[in-house]
Amino acid sequence: MTSPLQGICNGKFLTYIARLIGPHWKEFFTILELNTDLFGHWQADHPKDSCEIIGLTEWMKIKLPEGLLSYRNIEEIKDWLLLVLESDCERKDISDVIRKDSKLDMDNIIDMVAMKVTEKRWILFGALDIKWKSIEDHLPTCTPIKMRTTTCLNSWFTKQHFNYWKYQRLLMAFREFNRVSAIESIIEKFKIKERKDVRQHFKTEEEVKVLNCSDSLAIGNNADSHISRKAVFVSSSEPLQNIS
Repeated sequence: MTSPLQGICNGKFLTYIARLIGPHWKEFFTILELNTDLFGHWQADHPKDSCEIIGLTEWMKIKLPEGLLSYRNIEEIKDWLLLVLESDCERKDISDVIRKDSKLDMDNIIDMVAMKVTEKRWILFGALDIKWKSIEDHLPTCTPIKMRTTTCLNSWFTKQHFNYWKYQRLLMAFREFNRVSAIESIIEKFKIKERKDVRQHFKTEEEVKVLNCSDSLAIGNNADSHISRKAVFVSSSEPLQNIS
């Protein structure tokens, strides 16, 4: 079972994005906060590559903002896993439980799948394009099968989570670049919508410092205020709910 997530942030995707960036790549990569001092070295160091491809490749190496790591519950990722459970693993019983319980977060879901999918875990890994052997080779030989499956699924999730937010940041950059037609072209081709709330997730370092300071002051009044961020699934087409 395929997912639109499989088509983003790979070589073909970056080549497509590079064409959309065009000759004003310096302005675009400044929006993406790449070090402008490096721009002059790109052509000299990589004469056979376009500056657009070099910039995108360098940008893909940058980690996500720390605040995004807590937003783990993305509908597109969950939907892909559920479709694979139903269509490839023939475990609609598991997907039905997950769909009915809105309180389950991604950690709960991975734990449940790892516990229940044992005989068909190879089918699960294949459908999700998980390179399970290279992952499990780093685990002790005595590692229980549930822990092995959990590790593989967490590795898969981390990759999808990273690619999803990188995709959303690119759409945001094109919007800041006043290239609405590029956004429409990307969405039409890759079938993942633009999040309406994406800007609030990509805050400047100064904004994050201010928020962290405010959160520290609020701890005494609401010690559990962080819980709702983990428990709510969000999709590209809808804003977050119950998240301050």
